[in-house]
Amino acid sequence: MDNANPMLEELETAYRPFADRFLTIVPQLSSRVDVSRQPSIQFGADGLPKQGATFNHLAAVVQLACDQYGTDATLFASARSLWDQLLQRLPIYPFQDTAVGDNNSFDGLVQLGGGLRMLVGALARPIYDAMASHGSIHVSTESALHSFRRYAETWLSTELTWRVIVPLNLFSAERDYELGPSLTIGPLRPEEKNDLLERYWAPYRPFPLIDPAVLSTMHGKFRWSRTTALGHVTREQLRWQVQEEWRATCRNALIALRLSHGGMVGFDRAYYICRGPAIISEVADVWRDDSFASTNYGTMYTLADDDVERTRTQLTLLQKHKSSKALALACDRFLQSYTQLQPENRLIDLVVALESLLTDKDDLSYKFRLRGTALLRHKRSAQGTYDLLNKMYSARSLTVHDGLSWQELTKKDKQAVQLNECEDVCRDAIREVFEQYDALMSKTKDSKGKEKVRLTQSLDRIILDLINTEFGAKTGAKTT
Repeated sequence: MDNANPMLEELETAYRPFADRFLTIVPQLSSRVDVSRQPSIQFGADGLPKQGATFNHLAAVVQLACDQYGTDATLFASARSLWDQLLQRLPIYPFQDTAVGDNNSFDGLVQLGGGLRMLVGALARPIYDAMASHGSIHVSTESALHSFRRYAETWLSTELTWRVIVPLNLFSAERDYELGPSLTIGPLRPEEKNDLLERYWAPYRPFPLIDPAVLSTMHGKFRWSRTTALGHVTREQLRWQVQEEWRATCRNALIALRLSHGGMVGFDRAYYICRGPAIISEVADVWRDDSFASTNYGTMYTLADDDVERTRTQLTLLQKHKSSKALALACDRFLQSYTQLQPENRLIDLVVALESLLTDKDDLSYKFRLRGTALLRHKRSAQGTYDLLNKMYSARSLTVHDGLSWQELTKKDKQAVQLNECEDVCRDAIREVFEQYDALMSKTKDSKGKEKVRLTQSLDRIILDLINTEFGAKTGAKTT
């Protein structure tokens, strides 16, 4: 033992009787498990499971041993003693997700039954890890204690460490890039797929948290990581705070990617691990949400070195101007357009995204065309932009008010707008607002004296300035 940490030494001393008894029980139960009925999975270099492979029956034997807590007096007594030691030393209540609430005494867990079973299973996890690393149920107490020390060091920590992998569809990159202090993006390599399958597929059979076939179609990833001090915030509160943080970070990064250039990149799930002071020191879970998905067909998104700085800039601007409701709505509908299977629905989302920036209550079509042309005057030709916006708004109106499908729209008008054109102009408009935000956003006060930021008033002023310049050049006069 390492005498440099007396608390760890005391916990190891308390763990020894439990480990001794558990290691005695396991071989006695081994013959009761049919190895042929305990299939498991081995993984190849491609990150997919090898068919027909079997592992040992360690998990089944250990689970059977955990069920003995109520009938084995020695195991029961050693678990009680160890639990008392842990409660005195752990910085917070050490369960991750249980219904035991504040009733964390050993007697309370006995009454709840399921809580005590979870406790014994959690205390046995270091022993199971030692067996798995040796490939045998026959391991020494010292090996079990060595495994326990790794857990105990985590239990005594006052920090939580988070690692999140977000697989990306239709994404390609040659290497990893840093997008921020906690976020990287890059290829999802075979060894990383293998790690995900081992963590989220095999342990949860027959209801795995990950589908190997789905993972095989994912070629890129966001990786988010962070270490957070617990302080006075409970573990569960911090868990949800951090989850919201990485979701918002990955959402903004996805918006930044899509604003940089075209390609149907998206994600619909994330796999995350939390390490910190808990009886189960490593909690693996999965989060799913279709809000950031793509239709999974279309062009591949390729991230090259030249794209990275533009993506970082967009990410910075998103964070800086996150309080703008108009921009938030535009980004939301721009994101949503990627999830639409029907072309007409995608068109509607793109037009609504632009409407949130360009229109107010009256004369919607006219203001949509004119203000959009003014906004994009430095990026596109005026006549071309005006005509494109006119086609977009007309097509959107026919879809919404007359119920025309995309096929009917294109049949009715051979020169109908193309979706890729709609996406490009929407992308240009949102980027222009972000990049010229300070110059474009004018501040006014409403009837209650509250300050409001209005993009539309700035665009109207630009239009008047352009008219003034043109009129003055022809007549030698100035408008007022």
